[in-house]
Amino acid sequence: ALSDRASISNEEKPDFFISILQNSFAGPGVSGTEIYHFRGDRDSEKMSKLIIEEVCNAIESKNRGVRTAEFYLLRQVRASAIILQLLYITNPKDAEKLKEPAIRKKTAEAIHRGILKYYCPMEQQ
Repeated sequence: ALSDRASISNEEKPDFFISILQNSFAGPGVSGTEIYHFRGDRDSEKMSKLIIEEVCNAIESKNRGVRTAEFYLLRQVRASAIILQLLYITNPKDAEKLKEPAIRKKTAEAIHRGILKYYCPMEQQ
């Protein structure tokens, strides 16, 4: 449950909470990747921008942007939190990408690069 995830995060006290999931939409034409963060959290906004750039470039996904939201996890987790909505399972091309182990690996590596750019910006140049 979402409350369990928030509780675990709040007990562990991480620097960041990153939730990765797939999106869906009523029509199959919508595709891409987007990231949500809680309003006013500048750290999560900065991390989100770095990660979305890396992910979209790595897997050739449409960048649907970094947005603010009032989602439960963003409100309840006491760390800076982001929700990465990786591709749309309702879009045939996005769904095919999600089935590929190489795409999942590229995504993980891209998220890693975004995190490194956040914590070590000078080393990434």
